[in-house]
Amino acid sequence: MIRRSATKVIPTPDRDPGAPLLEVVDLHTQFRTPRGLVRAVDGVSFTLGRGRTIGIVGESGSGKTVLSRSIMGLLQGSNTIRSGHIYYEGVDLIDHNADDMRHLWGAEMSMVFQDPMTSLNPVVRIGRQITESLQLHLDMSRDQAKETGIALLSSVGIPEPSQRMREYPHQLSGGMRQRVTIAIALACGPKLLMADEPTTALDVTVQAQILNLLADQQAERHMAMVLVTHDLGWWPAAPMKLP
Repeated sequence: MIRRSATKVIPTPDRDPGAPLLEVVDLHTQFRTPRGLVRAVDGVSFTLGRGRTIGIVGESGSGKTVLSRSIMGLLQGSNTIRSGHIYYEGVDLIDHNADDMRHLWGAEMSMVFQDPMTSLNPVVRIGRQITESLQLHLDMSRDQAKETGIALLSSVGIPEPSQRMREYPHQLSGGMRQRVTIAIALACGPKLLMADEPTTALDVTVQAQILNLLADQQAERHMAMVLVTHDLGWWPAAPMKLP
């Protein structure tokens, strides 16, 4: 299970290795608005094992992104109401605040957002955006983090990774930016990856590359993944290698 200290959430070895990594039970997410409550997520339940993939499919505006952000604990505003249970490693995260979750983000669970141009900081070099989490969560030195960042960019298929580390997001193509966001999400070796429509703004051929990249990285790292999408058109052309 996970025991919680005053400052962070700490994994402990007494958790059954065969138990599900993530269990979502009757999750509701509502928003207070001047017109009343908006029910964005209304009673969602599922179980996800280690190294497995689950797909969440629905039309635009159906609440897929809100669901993934609710699971990650990214909706912390006073106008947000969450209820139900989100068990990660057997511990319910539904009442965890941002300080509690900060020790899980990146290290235990990560998210690939659907628009890399808004999820990447446009005024910070790619290298710094990758190495920041490595230094924070893994306590790497600056040189170690730089070497690891270069290796990460290479692992997601970015050519000349040393040069890309010095560049800004606007200097890369859409496909390259999405690969960078994947590298950042995978940097600290999370057990759970939330992929929130990772191919939305990409060309069809690039979409297939990104989906296959996610599948390869998942298999290599034995990582659980929640794949959120509204478009199943890529499936026959680029079948994902699901476990």
